[in-house]
Amino acid sequence: GGANLRPGMKIAARAVFKKGTKKFTINLMKQTGFYIFHLDFRPYPHGQVIVMNTNPNTGWQKEIRAELPHLTDGQIVSVVVECTDKEFKVSVNDKYIENTFPYRYPLQDVNQIKVSHGSNGNKWISLEYKF
Repeated sequence: GGANLRPGMKIAARAVFKKGTKKFTINLMKQTGFYIFHLDFRPYPHGQVIVMNTNPNTGWQKEIRAELPHLTDGQIVSVVVECTDKEFKVSVNDKYIENTFPYRYPLQDVNQIKVSHGSNGNKWISLEYKF
């Protein structure tokens, strides 16, 4: 794929959390509508959760969820996605979340990496690849 992801690589992103944000997201895409890895942070008042999923352009598949650490207004959130031989491993502020996400589609098929934020606007301050 165009992103040239392979095992051993890391994707690191940093965002400034804003109170009231609905969600912020990192998507590893094959093409528009084809999500190889959807990493969704949902800091809802009734329960903060991280949702991981895939969507091969035919609808969302089975979610894998993990607890989202409590975030405070103005806090910098550091997210690292590690690409291992078999799965994605995610850490938030240097702590691994409790679940990993086994590959459902080949890592090599990732062509683009997109970050987005909810209506209230987290400011993504950087996105980088680590080899």
